[in-house]
Amino acid sequence: MSTQNLPLGSLMLCFDEARMPTDWEYQLADFGTQIASIAFDRDRANLALGESETKYRTLFESIDEGFCIVEMIFDSENRPIDYRFLIANPAFDKQTGKKKRGGQNSTRNGTAARRLLV
Repeated sequence: MSTQNLPLGSLMLCFDEARMPTDWEYQLADFGTQIASIAFDRDRANLALGESETKYRTLFESIDEGFCIVEMIFDSENRPIDYRFLIANPAFDKQTGKKKRGGQNSTRNGTAARRLLV
């Protein structure tokens, strides 16, 4: 059994009598090892993603510069009318004097959206 051309382990076919496996049993074992390799790869990818998210979050929360990500909101004629805070770091909250909560529109947060969008 291997993933990314690196060995992960071995598979042993055991029977209640001394005999060689049939072609079908070999195919079944091969299929099982492929499924196990996919599961191992997925687990490794999830662990790497979690580590990456932790590093990003630590950096995002520790930088001194204010940073936020917003989503523009448009009217039916495709004119910007507001924006929604998706995420903001603590430095941004400190610099603006308001805590920006994810999904909060600027008009509900007391920010003059119209003035900033013009």
